[in-house]
Amino acid sequence: MPAEAAAYPRHFGVSVALAEDFGRLLRLAGHHKLRVLSGPSPRFEGTAEQHRTVFLAGPPNNVIGFKNYEDPRLMY
Repeated sequence: MPAEAAAYPRHFGVSVALAEDFGRLLRLAGHHKLRVLSGPSPRFEGTAEQHRTVFLAGPPNNVIGFKNYEDPRLMY
């Protein structure tokens, strides 16, 4: 188990297809008072890869990154 939560060098990642679902995720994280390591924030603004991202940490310091691309063809 990691001593501290950190998004890098590794984390589990989830791409959220719909912007509305990403918004719901953010509201649920706030409602349940989940620990936010960073975000929500835009990344790669002004490029084709532009997306919003947020990193959440669970009790054992496991980190999950959620992202939502403006162009759904770039999801992976």
